Amino acid sequence: MRHDNVKSAARVFAVLEYFAVHRQPARLRDLSGGLGLPASSMTAILRTMFSSATSRSTIRATATSHPHA
Repeated sequence: MRHDNVKSAARVFAVLEYFAVHRQPARLRDLSGGLGLPASSMTAILRTMFSSATSRSTIRATATSHPHA
């Protein structure tokens, strides 16, 4: 596995841990500052997380709506 993939995975867990601790919405600058990451990196991570979550929700909704499809 490439080092970039491991670093990205660690950053995703850091975002999840941030929300687990703070338990409230956060602005991009709060996340990037709190985790010590550039805003551009935080934006990319959040976009990827949102895209993955949206894809899974769409797949789950389709499977529920059409269980025999």
